[in-house]
Amino acid sequence: MLKTYRFLLDKDFVETLSTFSKVHQYDDRKSFKDAWTAWTTDPAIQPLIEEESARLTKEGYEGDILDKMFKSARFYFRTKEENNNNSSKGERKEYVGFSQLVLQTIDEHIEEEVEHAKKIQKDSNKKIAISPEEGFQRFYETHKMLIVEEMSATQAQTKEDVALLVKRFKKAYKNRFYKMRLLSKQ
Repeated sequence: MLKTYRFLLDKDFVETLSTFSKVHQYDDRKSFKDAWTAWTTDPAIQPLIEEESARLTKEGYEGDILDKMFKSARFYFRTKEENNNNSSKGERKEYVGFSQLVLQTIDEHIEEEVEHAKKIQKDSNKKIAISPEEGFQRFYETHKMLIVEEMSATQAQTKEDVALLVKRFKKAYKNRFYKMRLLSKQ
């Protein structure tokens, strides 16, 4: 089993946290922190926090769960826009995906990384500790020609274009790593 690096809060708890964040959306930093302290000690909220903390701990989260919740409330849910269908959004750029060859190469590399880690670990009861970041670095080093070919195919000419393409590769790699981890749980 692969070690989890991306821990998500439960949907029901996210709704509660999002509601709190929207109520205190325009509070300054100190007021938000004071409201957070009061909210977390509210008898109606404490059981929800304890339940979510227990769930995340059971899944293997080792960090400060209350701090994770605070940061989500303060920096993500507070500024997140509500989904309004009638809101005027700017035009979206057309998404240009990677070729099947690139995606297949990424998948094969991830599978090789997992198999290599299993051989090193040998104890199947422990979780395999491969980070997507380290895996991508090895992918980047071993498949530079593939990335160069993709640069020429997408006509990346400036430093910004190249940096954006590498960023897209990294995101695609990490997302496919995450999906593979989810599939391995089933």
